[in-house]
Amino acid sequence: MSQTIFLVSFGFKKRIGKYPARLLCYSDWFIKASTYAERNGDLWFILSSKYGLLDPDSEVEDYDVVLKDKTVSERKIWAKQVMSDLKSKLNRKDHVIIFAPKTYREYLMDPIRQLGCTVEVPMAHFTIGKQLHWLKVKLENS
Repeated sequence: MSQTIFLVSFGFKKRIGKYPARLLCYSDWFIKASTYAERNGDLWFILSSKYGLLDPDSEVEDYDVVLKDKTVSERKIWAKQVMSDLKSKLNRKDHVIIFAPKTYREYLMDPIRQLGCTVEVPMAHFTIGKQLHWLKVKLENS
C-alpha cells in the first residue's frame, strides 16, 4: 500500500537548547508546513542542514548551519546521507511531497523517483509570502 510522506525543511528561527526536532524551529512557515504534513501525510520527516533526515520526535540541539552556504559537493554528500536514511522508509509507489528550498531538494528528487516513488513540490515557485498563504488556506480546509 502506498503512503504519502512529507519532507519539511527547518526554518531559520530555532530555539536555543535541546528539543524534539518538531519543536526546535518556531518560524511561522515551519509550524504551518509541519502541521499540514502531520495532518495530511502518513509519515513526515524534517530535513536538517546539520542532521540530515530527522524523525520529528528525535531530540536535537540548536545549530547555525545553512545548506545554501555549502558547496555543491557538500550538498551532494548531504543528499546521499539523507537518501541512505530515507530509503528504508520508502516503498515503491509512495508519494513524497517536499516542502523545502531548492538547495534541499535538488539532489533528492531523482534518487527518490529512482526508488519508484512520485515526487511533488507544490510550492516550488512561490515566494515565502505565497507559501505562507498557500499553507494557511490548506490548513483551513484540512
